[in-house]
Amino acid sequence: LVTLPTGFSAVRTAGSCPSLLEERNPIETALSSTSTVTNFSSSDVDCTGKTNSNVVAVTFGGSRQMMAGRDYVLILTVTNPSTPTAASDWTIQSYEDTDFTSPLDVATLPGYEVVTAMGWTYQEESTFTANGGASLADALTFSLTLPLNLIPDQQIVVSAPPGFILASASSKPGEELCDTLTWVTEFSGLSATCTSNSMVLTTSDIVYNSTTLQFQVVTSNPSISPVWPLNYWRTSHFDSEGDLLAAGLFGGWRVVPQLSSVSVDMTSSGFAGSSATLVFSFVPLSDATTLTIQAKTPAGFDFSLCSVGTVNLEIVEALDEEITLKISMVSGNAVSLTLMKVELPPNGGASTFDLATYDADGVLADRMLSATGFRVPVGVTVKDPVLTTVAQSQPLLYPVKSNWKPQLGSAATATFTLTATDAIADKVFTITAPGFTLSSSGLAITYGSTTIP
Repeated sequence: LVTLPTGFSAVRTAGSCPSLLEERNPIETALSSTSTVTNFSSSDVDCTGKTNSNVVAVTFGGSRQMMAGRDYVLILTVTNPSTPTAASDWTIQSYEDTDFTSPLDVATLPGYEVVTAMGWTYQEESTFTANGGASLADALTFSLTLPLNLIPDQQIVVSAPPGFILASASSKPGEELCDTLTWVTEFSGLSATCTSNSMVLTTSDIVYNSTTLQFQVVTSNPSISPVWPLNYWRTSHFDSEGDLLAAGLFGGWRVVPQLSSVSVDMTSSGFAGSSATLVFSFVPLSDATTLTIQAKTPAGFDFSLCSVGTVNLEIVEALDEEITLKISMVSGNAVSLTLMKVELPPNGGASTFDLATYDADGVLADRMLSATGFRVPVGVTVKDPVLTTVAQSQPLLYPVKSNWKPQLGSAATATFTLTATDAIADKVFTITAPGFTLSSSGLAITYGSTTIP
């Protein structure tokens, strides 16, 4: 039973109350700084039954219970009071039954002060992307509206979630430069310093309340998303004594990890319009159970008739240029899978693919957009091949020999028509003829009625 201070209220959403309850392995905790974490599922625990707005009753409906001597982490979602409120204690009690008559354990936790709210938001620009590791240069505009005057000797601290870097990599010791800070609206007297994922704003002139500060700062997404309890952008207004005057925060975006070491290869002979065997290889950053592959270029790939050539790989759905596969993927472990009888597009060119993995709940885990693959060879059809000897080309001079078939070791002219599935201009075109000796003497190439030099 968790009793919140007056003015606080719990958010009770079915299936997500509590937001998190996890148990840590006591032996591993004693031996190292890390330990195995086991989360309670929504079927194991619930807290939607208590009607008091500031009392949360966490009940256990399944076979799992809390055990003595083990470490637990409980996260509740609450709504702060609407007005500034002094810090008050929170109380946690445990009971054997849901009558809540005689507590087994009681603990009192110091609360936090609720201060004036700051207007603190961001806007995604057209260049924004949630891809892990991607640059966010000119992609975010932050807006901070002051509820109180900002005066000299006070400061505003902006804190990004773990993994984001606001400081300039070129900063020398003691410089604390920000990575390309740009003010949308200039304010005289304002200055900023950055260290790691924090920015400190100070002023030499008064910046009055209700003023909105807008700025951009260059940063990049981390490779993986910060854990959700820490994925918040925060701002805090401190006085000259370091006391908190006002604060604000907004939830960060979910960073989508990028598959690494991605390669797509064609391992069988194939050309535009034919079928081929493709091998997809990558290293996932997250555990996942489903993979979706979408062929982007050239247009016309078709997975609908393909088959798998990898153990423990199952086709869930294959439709035209997209295929969904069931395969177990473990973070950091290389994956290689083979798809046979994939229909190549009718035109040649460089191929690109979008790959995305999903966890058991269908949530996007990792992805890689426009992964570079192989070059689809242009298909060439040979029609009407004819081998003509010198005698056959001059029947009046050689009335008898002109009726003979080409002889071994004799000269002849090979004529044939080539039809390509795509343009081959400015490309090297190679003709091989095993057993024949080719000569460029008399070579002629025609396109329609035009002879190409």
